[in-house]
Amino acid sequence: MTQHSHFHDFHEQLTRDNSLLAAAGQQLQPGQALCWQIGDSESYVYERIKNGLKIIASKSPADLIIKISPSNFQHLINEELSLFGLIYANKLEIVKGDFTLLNHWYSAIQQLFYGRPIWRQDMATPLAAMDLNQSFDLRRDRQSASHFLQTCGFVHLKQVFSADEIANFTALVNDQVGKATVDDQQSWWAKNTHGDTLCCRLTYLNQKHAIFRSLATDPRMLAIAALADQQLLPAGNRMDGINCVMKHSNIVEGISDLAWHKDCDLGGHHLICPGLIVGVQLDRADAENGQLHFLAGSQHSSNTHIDGNDPDLPLVAVETEPGDVTAHFCHVSHEAPAPKGEHAQRNVLYAGFYQQKLLDAIPEEMSYNDVLFTQGDGLLNNLT
Repeated sequence: MTQHSHFHDFHEQLTRDNSLLAAAGQQLQPGQALCWQIGDSESYVYERIKNGLKIIASKSPADLIIKISPSNFQHLINEELSLFGLIYANKLEIVKGDFTLLNHWYSAIQQLFYGRPIWRQDMATPLAAMDLNQSFDLRRDRQSASHFLQTCGFVHLKQVFSADEIANFTALVNDQVGKATVDDQQSWWAKNTHGDTLCCRLTYLNQKHAIFRSLATDPRMLAIAALADQQLLPAGNRMDGINCVMKHSNIVEGISDLAWHKDCDLGGHHLICPGLIVGVQLDRADAENGQLHFLAGSQHSSNTHIDGNDPDLPLVAVETEPGDVTAHFCHVSHEAPAPKGEHAQRNVLYAGFYQQKLLDAIPEEMSYNDVLFTQGDGLLNNLT
């Protein structure tokens, strides 16, 4: 079977499902059109019409035209790389349009290709009777914490680690920051308004110190991973290992402040999800010092545009103290906005827990985040 017939059959199958076409087009404006130019011989246009999407094999005009090789389009179909992952890897070309237009199509493509529903307001109905700002005690509230995590997609656990443990973690992180360099490929860097280059993430700390090597297998961390009820295992020496995210004020270049996203946005959803990211808070998290925001209950849907000021959305800004732990599913929508304070300094240690299939598929010292290293100076490109 030729590449042409394969992609033709793929699109023919999509056009037979009217309910899928209607669902995929729900957030697009009438007349919006995307044209895929696949290699030198095939083109397909997706156009928003009254009843959803229309798909035709054509080179018809479109406001967004994407040129992509047949092999990379197959990677997209297989969700080995996402649209964003392909952009970061320089594996597609936006011939016409821009990233903003492509972002409009992102959730539609997920619905269309993978059958993943676009988030809707009615998906928040099960959360109506819940206190979304509550926190839990890991020692006494495991059943309630597990229910909250599985319903909302995240959970906040109070005082899991002692003050002495946090002080020790902090000292070791500070020591590693002093040793990191912008070209070591195991750290991320950003610049602030003063022109200072600051370390904003350290990866594979488990390679640097025994305390970090044992963190993911600490009984408390394993108990938190078990709250997901998904038979999740520590990532070990892959997927950035034990890593530390550092928030700074007034960042203007590099990936430090993160817009709304899911942790599988670069690709590999079928491997990464339903993974869990567990964060040990080394500093206070609040609006001044930086904090995570979640769209509660969004772990079963595809990305959508999120208005952080919409009072009707189940948005949660999590405030934590040193020693607290947060956990969130990789597929829940979340953001890490810029701290509002002028002297923010918030560090969080993260450990990922995944199903066995990811550990089997991803070699050690490799991660989907590796595609972000497109520059040698450690200042990773931020498309948003």
